[in-house]
Amino acid sequence: MRIDFHGFAADCIITGQLDLPFDRLKDLLDQATELIVEKATLHGLDDGTEVCVPRLELDRGDLLVAVAEVPRGIAGRRIRTVRHEAHAQVGPYTISGALHELPGARPMHGLRTSRAIISFTDATVTFLRAGKEEIFHAQALLLNVASLSWIGDGPLSPALRSAVA
Repeated sequence: MRIDFHGFAADCIITGQLDLPFDRLKDLLDQATELIVEKATLHGLDDGTEVCVPRLELDRGDLLVAVAEVPRGIAGRRIRTVRHEAHAQVGPYTISGALHELPGARPMHGLRTSRAIISFTDATVTFLRAGKEEIFHAQALLLNVASLSWIGDGPLSPALRSAVA
C-alpha cells in the first residue's frame, strides 16, 4: 500500500509517498534501516527552501519524527493502554502529546525496553522554520528513541516552555 509520508529530519521536513509493506508505519520503522520516499519534497528549516526529488533514500537514523495518521493497523491486535501526558525534545522539535503505557506501568516505563520507535498521540510538533515558530498537529507521531534529547511526563512548566520556545 502506498501512503502519504510526512517526516522530520534535523534540517528539513520531508513529504512524499512511501510504499508500506506492513499494517502500520511504526512496524516499518521498527524494522527497516532505510526508507525510500517517492516524489519527495524537502522543506528546509533554516530558510524555508524547498527541493523536490523523484526518489529519496532516507536512513532511519536521519528521521527524527514521522507522522503516523493512517493506517492504524488491525483493530483486533491493539492492546489496552493508559495515556500519560508527555513532552520530548528531538533535534529542533518539541513534541507534546500522550505517551501510552500498559495498565499499571509507570509513565515512560516503555523507554527502558529496546524499542527504536515510540508513539505519541494527540500530538503537536513545535519548531522554527525560516525563523518563525510553526506548530504541526497530528493524531499520532513516531519518535526515533535514539534521537531523543529529553523526555518528561506531566504538564510542560512555564519555565521549560519558554526555554524550548
